[in-house]
Amino acid sequence: MGRKKRVEFDEGAPDDFDPNNPYKDPVAFFEMREHLVREKWVVIEKVKILCEKFRWCYRIEGVNHLQRVKSRGFSKVMLP
Repeated sequence: MGRKKRVEFDEGAPDDFDPNNPYKDPVAFFEMREHLVREKWVVIEKVKILCEKFRWCYRIEGVNHLQRVKSRGFSKVMLP
């Protein structure tokens, strides 16, 4: 019995969750709630990383930061 080689996370929504009657299975209800919260946190962290990259680009490039942002591929994400 040694250490596990890698940790595996259950990243999907629970299979036994019924959206029509969410309170039928309380364990599935709380697993679904945790799943939704986890997905929201992932999106929030992605936005934080993008904001950090924008700040870095603005600090380095100065007044030409918008042209550099477009050339680095950020325009697909944030700029209209």
